[in-house]
Amino acid sequence: MITYFRDILSGKEFITDHIRFEFARIVIAIIHIILLFLFLYIKCYQLVAFNTVSVLFYAFPLEALIRKKNYTIALISTFLEVVMHAFFATLTLGWNFGFSLYNIGLIYVAYYYAYISPTIRKKILMPSILGLISLFLTVMMRLYTYAFGPAYTNYTQGFAFLVSVMNIFIVVLMIMFFASLHTIEIRRKEYELRTSNRKLDQLAHYDALTKLRNRHSMSEELHSILDKSDDDYCFIMCDIDDFKKINDEYGHSCGDKVLKSVASIILNNLNEKHIACRWGGEEILILLKANIEYARLVTEKIRYEIEHQEVSCKDHTVKVTMTFGITPYLREHSFEKCISDADKLLYKGKQTGKNRVVTD
Repeated sequence: MITYFRDILSGKEFITDHIRFEFARIVIAIIHIILLFLFLYIKCYQLVAFNTVSVLFYAFPLEALIRKKNYTIALISTFLEVVMHAFFATLTLGWNFGFSLYNIGLIYVAYYYAYISPTIRKKILMPSILGLISLFLTVMMRLYTYAFGPAYTNYTQGFAFLVSVMNIFIVVLMIMFFASLHTIEIRRKEYELRTSNRKLDQLAHYDALTKLRNRHSMSEELHSILDKSDDDYCFIMCDIDDFKKINDEYGHSCGDKVLKSVASIILNNLNEKHIACRWGGEEILILLKANIEYARLVTEKIRYEIEHQEVSCKDHTVKVTMTFGITPYLREHSFEKCISDADKLLYKGKQTGKNRVVTD
């Protein structure tokens, strides 16, 4: 439970419409019950009757609307009930009780629910209409109480003061609470945006099958790294031996498993200073931050692990080998020239027996 609420506060966990509306239903019902007892205390039975009907509304019809996911109707009916309650209570007891404050606080709540709920379509129009209704009724009740005063006066000024403080307290907490929820929802949107951007970055820069970088991404990385560094680098071009034969004999799904397995071995032998990409088909290009001697050691280790791995394809166990060509990065040459040289060494390895590492 603690983890759940922490994830909500950080924006990782989603607050459902059902939770939002159900929470609001329960809290408003509790406030009406408290008011009911207060009105009983001063023997204002017309407001007791009104609050009794309100509590029954939150207990049954509104609960049914929320259960059936009729959130638009639930929002409108709740808003109108609270506004009408504030209107009737103000006309009955007077302006000093502070019931008009609920009308002001509700405007923000209406915009919050309309904006955040995916099932409410009129994001601006509906809360704006509700806000204008609230404004109109608030002005009307102010004019009425100014001209005629309260309809019921069998209470002390101390009681009116205490109820007004309670109403101020509730409305301020309500606004703070929904502002906090709004902040949480913004964090949720930011979290979704970051997650979406990471996925888009993954799609744009990495091969979906092997999780290696794609060719376009590799070209960008080469310029980013090599143009700014004087360290030793080596290009390694490698190719799975007889890959077409694997596809022909065992099917392309088996070929995909072989590619994924080979890519996994390569990635496991590289660190954050090295880059590997799927150059094309079964060809993989690696950039190692190393001199030619160290690059050969790393490549021999990769070749050995690939040679001794077994890939299960349905009822068959497939063993593959890989040939590698290594050339150092020479700054007087272009990237394309160095990669081409590595590719020529790879081809030389293919012609002289495969499953080997070839350097100059």
